[in-house]
Amino acid sequence: MKQAKINIVAGLKTSTTLAAFVGTRISDAWPSATAVYPCVSYLQTTGTGEIADGHTIGFDEIYQISLFAKPEPGKSAAMTLESMAEAVLDVADDLGMALVGNSDLILDDGSGVKHKPLQFRYITRR
Repeated sequence: MKQAKINIVAGLKTSTTLAAFVGTRISDAWPSATAVYPCVSYLQTTGTGEIADGHTIGFDEIYQISLFAKPEPGKSAAMTLESMAEAVLDVADDLGMALVGNSDLILDDGSGVKHKPLQFRYITRR
């Protein structure tokens, strides 16, 4: 599990395409009330170990990479999120992760922040 998170974070942080949108605003926490948008968060949502001969030999895990954006002058938050999602999909493809779910949500805080959660299946072997 730990190595999977290291791989995901490294992939996100080294993506020049994603960095063009979020800079270094990539974390393992939900955006705070004072967050600067757009930004990205990541977390593991589920996971099971694969056992063979009494030893864990791999993990089948679901990770959520959440994209957040606000409307900008002349640009909708939805369009920003779609461009960010393309960058994240490239990272996921490089890591061998499979997209298993995504949607667009609007956070009801009155600021127009949109949230696009992308869920990926990531199978790791030891």
